[in-house]
Amino acid sequence: MCVKKSKNGFVFHESFYEAANYLKGPVKYRFINAIIEYGLSNGKKLPNDLPYYVNCAFEICRDIIDEDIKENANKAKPRVKKGAIRHKYGEYNNVLLADEQLEKLKKEFPRDFEERIERLSEYMATSGKSYKNHYATIKAWARKETKNQKKPEWVNKFGDDLPDF
Repeated sequence: MCVKKSKNGFVFHESFYEAANYLKGPVKYRFINAIIEYGLSNGKKLPNDLPYYVNCAFEICRDIIDEDIKENANKAKPRVKKGAIRHKYGEYNNVLLADEQLEKLKKEFPRDFEERIERLSEYMATSGKSYKNHYATIKAWARKETKNQKKPEWVNKFGDDLPDF
């Protein structure tokens, strides 16, 4: 048997197995196979040959698989398009950013995007640390900075807006 390595997959829940155990022989095989084909096709391949009572059980499994597919779609991280060329930035040429990512940094941090890139470049060079996604690292550091900054006292007294004088 030849096995091809694939990234396709789905969660085969224990409840699927328990439901299959109520079935016998070829019907059990068709039920399990229907779940596997539906899960691996990302919800595109529906069975058309299941007996009514087996199809009822399959529909319950189908709902669970569909929920898993939605969850995984929501977890998918926005990534740089495959093949997007990343350029080296920073004094040590160790911060890798695609053009699209650099533009986003310029928009989000117009006054200090270069300083943020330099800070990451210097930190990686001096500490020996590396990061999978330099754009995400810069954004995470910015989020931590804003959390750690104390608000001026006038914000506590008057809210976010300056008082009218």
